[in-house]
Amino acid sequence: MDLDSSRGNERARARWQTLRSAITQKQIPSLEVLEKHSIHRFEGFRLLTRRSISLESDDKSFTYINDEIAQFHPFGTKVELHEANFDVIEYETPLPEYFQSIAPQKKGDNTNLPSKLRFRTRERKLTSNGMQTKINLQELNSQAENEGVDNTGNIRVWDSSSTLAYLLLHGKYSSKLSPEMTLSQQNSFTGLYTPDLNPCVGIQRVFSLASGDTKKRLRVIELGAGMASLPSLLLWTLNSVIQEFSLDAPTVDVTITDGHSRCIYNNIVSAALTWRMNSSQIIQATEPELSWRLHNLNIERLLWKSSEEGFINCKKLMNSVEDPSCREFDLCLVSDCIHFMEHHAALAITIGRLLRVGGVCILCQPTRADSLRKFMELLEAVNVGDPLFETHFYEYYDEVIVNRHLDLVKEIESKRKYEPSLHYPVILTLRKCRFFDEATDKANAVVEADRIRKSA
Repeated sequence: MDLDSSRGNERARARWQTLRSAITQKQIPSLEVLEKHSIHRFEGFRLLTRRSISLESDDKSFTYINDEIAQFHPFGTKVELHEANFDVIEYETPLPEYFQSIAPQKKGDNTNLPSKLRFRTRERKLTSNGMQTKINLQELNSQAENEGVDNTGNIRVWDSSSTLAYLLLHGKYSSKLSPEMTLSQQNSFTGLYTPDLNPCVGIQRVFSLASGDTKKRLRVIELGAGMASLPSLLLWTLNSVIQEFSLDAPTVDVTITDGHSRCIYNNIVSAALTWRMNSSQIIQATEPELSWRLHNLNIERLLWKSSEEGFINCKKLMNSVEDPSCREFDLCLVSDCIHFMEHHAALAITIGRLLRVGGVCILCQPTRADSLRKFMELLEAVNVGDPLFETHFYEYYDEVIVNRHLDLVKEIESKRKYEPSLHYPVILTLRKCRFFDEATDKANAVVEADRIRKSA
């Protein structure tokens, strides 16, 4: 048996041991075993400052959430902010200097813009080594009660979510590899095409997608947001600064979606934590267990379905946003959602239904073996004839991220934990070129997905 096969068998045994612990409710494998074989052995790029905070029982956030948000829990119970397996996390990132230039200039007034953006989330607790805490069989098998929706979004907040949030606010795109790269460093990338077009990173580029007659409203939707929607929560927090200080920037309407009821609930809690951190206003919520709205934020359950039901649900979602003059979305965000190939067709169809013509979808994820390639093959089939999407793939898109990647590749200790195919986030963008044809485009996606499945 060769070395690679031996390592593969060892990794498989370790992962089965972890699954067995969830089923039997016995002790999980040692941290040494988990760190060696788990995909989570690499802590991530951590591009946002992250810290765990403690809320006292008399804290206004704690009191409010226990009293008011319980109605949204999928099982009708109150929030346990101090539950053993969960933490309240506060994220922080600098506010770009650009916002000083778009603030109203008044004599003797520098507008007192905040230097940083802060928002809070409720997340599964990590150990001191960055590994996830124990999960049980009910959590692993929760798709049985959620119409087949997998539970990966409830396991942890995946690093691609943090990366995408950072890119939206701070990204500085370059189409060229650093001239200081050696050949071996360049070979650490997959060698796929990097186009010259900016992939909508950096807040000014994001704002340029605003639509309507005045270009003063940016409608954003996130699909498969998971446990805590970092990109959406960041943009929502930014919008509160835009509104409070009357900045010359579009109003940002944010819609957070996921197919899993627990993810929806957890994002409601995260939004309430963020709101209560900065405001004493009472939150007026609507439609318990289905949706939740607050000042340019909408949180709703959305299942990706290629069927007529999926079409109707997308229409309902577009009609639920604040501005009735423009229904479709300018920007769609997707982070680490294409690992499971059985969902590829429904995801592509959902994006096609929700985006406006000229709107952009940004997908941020590692390549993960061939899952990304398979998704791109499906898009090619949808684009046959009259293309629905203009697609671009980006591997090198931000100097901070690529330099961190190169450092990790060079460090011997990091090599034991860091695998680019599993951990380095790449960007795929889809710009919608024409209206979605519910008959032809849907059929092309479904047929191609079936072909890919049979050829696997």
